[in-house]
Amino acid sequence: MDYRNECKFRRKRPVHWASWHRSRNRVRGGVRERSTVLDIARGSRWPAKYPGRTLSHPFLDEWRGREDQLAADAEAKRAYQEGVKRGDLTPIPVWASEAIDLINDLPPASELVGTLVAQAENALARAGKR
Repeated sequence: MDYRNECKFRRKRPVHWASWHRSRNRVRGGVRERSTVLDIARGSRWPAKYPGRTLSHPFLDEWRGREDQLAADAEAKRAYQEGVKRGDLTPIPVWASEAIDLINDLPPASELVGTLVAQAENALARAGKR
């Protein structure tokens, strides 16, 4: 089975490895920002004083800076939900913390585990010499 085509996380609508990898590469161009637009559109109860840092999103582009107007516009929120149902819009924002810049590759799990084991062995060997 080719796990690259499997979803990264178990959700109602999965985030596929390929789309996640493309999204992560977009971050290199600086297309992430803090905003509450997608929280409002999704009906999230997350406190507005803590905006999420997400990658670029068409709905965010459309409503940037007009959060109060969006919050009062039931038709716009309905349009977001309909866009998600049609597959025109991603249902869940791609969250992009500062740590996303530390990801430089997407190795297979077996390679990643091998790297982690080697790093742990090195750390333990250094700690044993103290």
